[in-house]
Amino acid sequence: MCGIVGILGNGPVAGQLVDALKRLEYRGYDSSGVATLEKGVLGRRRAEGKLRALEDRLEREPLGGTIGIGHTRWATHGRPTEDNAHPHATDLVAVVHNGIIENFRELREKLTKDGSKFASDTDTEAVAHLVTQEMKRGKSPEDAVAASLQTAFLIGGMGFSVSEVGYVKGLGIGATLIGALVGGVAMAKLGMVRSLLIFGLLQAVSNLGFMWLAWIGKSYTALMTSILVENVTGGMGTVAFIALIMTLCDHRYTATQFALLSSLEALGRVFSGRPSAELVEMVGWAQFFFWSFVVALPGIWLVWVLRAKLHQETGRDAHAGAGSDDL
Repeated sequence: MCGIVGILGNGPVAGQLVDALKRLEYRGYDSSGVATLEKGVLGRRRAEGKLRALEDRLEREPLGGTIGIGHTRWATHGRPTEDNAHPHATDLVAVVHNGIIENFRELREKLTKDGSKFASDTDTEAVAHLVTQEMKRGKSPEDAVAASLQTAFLIGGMGFSVSEVGYVKGLGIGATLIGALVGGVAMAKLGMVRSLLIFGLLQAVSNLGFMWLAWIGKSYTALMTSILVENVTGGMGTVAFIALIMTLCDHRYTATQFALLSSLEALGRVFSGRPSAELVEMVGWAQFFFWSFVVALPGIWLVWVLRAKLHQETGRDAHAGAGSDDL
């Protein structure tokens, strides 16, 4: 069984990662590696054999960085070599993994056609490239991981081919743009508060489309409908959400406050990943998507409760904008 560690520290963590991996040597392993993040740049060192080999590598080629992950590997896919050792990485993502990705060959084939360059024989490397692909499409790291999990549901859970999912997701990008355009036009007539309520409810209901897909089984029509509806409503909801954040920001500090509020909004996705996977194992995909719909309802209710306050903020922001125009 693999050993996995992670450290968020105040100083260089590479040595601490190796020390932590030593406590997991009893699990057995054939190779090891660490990856750290320093000033936004990923660094990685790996070695075949025992941890002493990794320590020697780090002595020759030190790694900085106060954030890092480490791994000791028992070979499953690919021989016990340095190229197959974890972490697997791209220029944007580093991944360690314990388990087996059943559909990695299909994912690898699609990603290779899309231009990804694989450097190992492992199943895990497909995850790094899959998340990277989503990030290069403009998604945040959290959204990129969520999109990758959706792909796992459609391919691994429902049995669609990689090409089918890739084609529909390509159409989904256009649907998102259409949703943003429709949302912007509609919000000009509805106002921000009503848009938040209506668009938020539509986004929540879009999750039920995937519940429907999980219920009826493999259906290309249901796949197309679910993804297009989700992307259109997602585009609409994003427009309303950005308008809300901009309303809450002080015009003097817009960039800083927007970044902070956007990061706060992402916390839910960051901490829900592991519980979501466990919930899928417990109740299955259909009930999982139903509960994702239910979990969205309190947020919509909160907008309703705070609607008067939000109306005041909207009016204050519009007044401030008019005052700026007068100047």
